[in-house]
Amino acid sequence: LATGLVAGWMPVGVMAQEPTAAPSAAEIDWRPRSELPPEVQERLPAFCEGGYLPPQTDQGPDAASTSDTPLEASSLNARYELDSQLYLQGDVQLRQGNFQASGTEARYNQQTGEVRLQGPLVSRGEGVLLTGQEARYSVDSGRFDVNSATFLLHEAELRGTASSLSRVSENQVLISDGMLTTCGPQQNDWSIVASDIELDRAEGFGTAKHIRLEVLDTPVFYWPYMTFPIDDRRKTGFLYPQFGSSNAGGGAFLATPYYLNLAPHYDATITPQYIHGRGLFTELEGRYLSSLGQSVLQLGYINNDSAYEDEFPGEDGERWGLDFTSRAGFGGGWNGYVDYSVVSDQDYLSDLNRSLDINQTTHLRRRGGVRYSGSDQYVAAYLNGYQTLDEDVLPENKPYDQLPEVIYGGTAQAGWLEANLESQYTWFDRDNDTLTGLEAATGQRLRAIPEVALPMRALWGYSRPSVSLDYTRYELDDYQYNQRDGSFDRSVPVFEWDNGLYFDRRGELFDVPYNQTLEPRLYYAWADADDQSYIPDFDTGLRSFRFDQLFRRNRFTGGQAKADINRDHRNGNR
Repeated sequence: LATGLVAGWMPVGVMAQEPTAAPSAAEIDWRPRSELPPEVQERLPAFCEGGYLPPQTDQGPDAASTSDTPLEASSLNARYELDSQLYLQGDVQLRQGNFQASGTEARYNQQTGEVRLQGPLVSRGEGVLLTGQEARYSVDSGRFDVNSATFLLHEAELRGTASSLSRVSENQVLISDGMLTTCGPQQNDWSIVASDIELDRAEGFGTAKHIRLEVLDTPVFYWPYMTFPIDDRRKTGFLYPQFGSSNAGGGAFLATPYYLNLAPHYDATITPQYIHGRGLFTELEGRYLSSLGQSVLQLGYINNDSAYEDEFPGEDGERWGLDFTSRAGFGGGWNGYVDYSVVSDQDYLSDLNRSLDINQTTHLRRRGGVRYSGSDQYVAAYLNGYQTLDEDVLPENKPYDQLPEVIYGGTAQAGWLEANLESQYTWFDRDNDTLTGLEAATGQRLRAIPEVALPMRALWGYSRPSVSLDYTRYELDDYQYNQRDGSFDRSVPVFEWDNGLYFDRRGELFDVPYNQTLEPRLYYAWADADDQSYIPDFDTGLRSFRFDQLFRRNRFTGGQAKADINRDHRNGNR
């Protein structure tokens, strides 16, 4: 036909089926999480029970545009009226490019190029699914207007309803008296209701006027105007609201994040939130990306925490928290880092923290430094401090700051021999005004462990005897122990012998081949007994028990305590 319409119909004797109510767009393509492909499951939020999966079609991304292709139509019955209108009835199917629609009746006006479609109707476009009661479609422009519509955007996992909806183009949707939400068809925990909504899929965002946020169908917030994202692209505007219950306050909170796309290499998110029983709490996250690395700043602030004031009369209700992290790579094996955290009080993390990348601990560590790692040596230098959160921690149990700590290690080959060096310099400091004895000591410690080993390796096993000298030098202030001087050193000789064998054989079990490996190991270590009662305990800790701990010469961490050892371990058993 000259109009570009291709129509087909069945014999008149075949009657059209009675129209039935069509399911919503969300109900048509909804799939439980277990039925979705793994890549789709990974994109879903944890609180959604499933997602949306469109059927496979033969229309790919290179399909011709709507205006460049003729309209194809089919139905059970068809007839011409007044030489310019085609009437289709019964299982009406329309298709033009990426546009598809189905309904019970349709009238096509050849002069205006308009199709009126009666529902219940279903329409598919590229990434869009619509249902409604009646619609108008322009063959020339591709505009599709639907009354009493439901809609679904697959990529954004957005669904909703509208009194009227216009698909102006493949990338632009206009909604009147609409509702937007996510997750399953029956999962209506929250929704955005607005008088006018425009979804721009080309730009990846939506705009809305006269918006209200509803939680369980109850209005809780109103905005005259807002923009929001509908995919993963960055754009300034409101993000999806967050709400739920937690241990903070009365157990309920509502947050409205606002994203600021400030520049391609830095952005920020401001999240004002109301916490029942506490008040208005605001969090800020700023991110900065450079050629060297990335930095993240997180802040939390509440001006007047009513629950905190009630629990601690006389205390100020102003509370805050800060966390800053930075990672940088300078090239040539060098990199730097900063981790800094501070809070206003010891209960902040348990009461208010939602986004700060720190956990509830007794002490918050602040650390920053540089590192170098090469093929045969490494260097690290950093500053390390703490904020003690628990006010009941005694002064003598508070950790020392390391201001600074410098570590160097290296290895070298000399014929059959292997030479190694581990070294560490640290200046320890803490508030000692109320301390006495060894606990009041602060100052410097230099530790060096030169080692000579004879490594022997073969396909069937290895043997590595070695001797080392653990040397430590102290220069201490406020040292109080039996009138001894604060400058002293010590040397502890250590001998180690590590041996292992490799046994490997192939076998077969139920016609399935496998390899069986047996690796017995014999480790012997000896270190001279050493009196350590006069040395302050700066950083000693006991290693967590693991299997490989059986083959270490020292069961302690830090550069302080030395284990006097004379033991052998066979096959990992003492």
